[in-house]
Amino acid sequence: MDVTNRILTFARKIGGEFIYMNDDFFINQNFDFNKVMFNGELRVNPVHPPHYQEGSRNTIEFLRYNDFPILNYECHQPVKMDSKKLLKLFNTINWKDGNHFIKSIYLNVYKHEIKPGENVKLHHYDMQRATTFLEEHGCLSIGDGFLIKPGVEFLKR
Repeated sequence: MDVTNRILTFARKIGGEFIYMNDDFFINQNFDFNKVMFNGELRVNPVHPPHYQEGSRNTIEFLRYNDFPILNYECHQPVKMDSKKLLKLFNTINWKDGNHFIKSIYLNVYKHEIKPGENVKLHHYDMQRATTFLEEHGCLSIGDGFLIKPGVEFLKR
């Protein structure tokens, strides 16, 4: 909910289009901001932590109630958003009462060119997968386990 508050505050103060991304995202020349990657349909995964499951449930419930698709855009990729559209949409959501997924709500409501993909987050260093993600998707997201010496060297290259 803190992330939602921050992004909505940013949208109100700055306005216009912006890129929504986290500090652990890396992109290269292969990344296409006009094609948004999805990974099947959003579902509640019992392996995920409780706050993530809550976000999944709340997002699915909102999308179903409003008759929107339920594609999973939680692929750890940067996404282009429009401040006016984001603010208008989140004025219809009681977002302070529970966790939810900003990207999956926004991208299921406002249509974009899409492409099938996968979650490009690597929690541990894996040179082959990291190279594949950057070649095929133009982006990569890392967890702390990636930041061992070979992982840091890979990112520097």
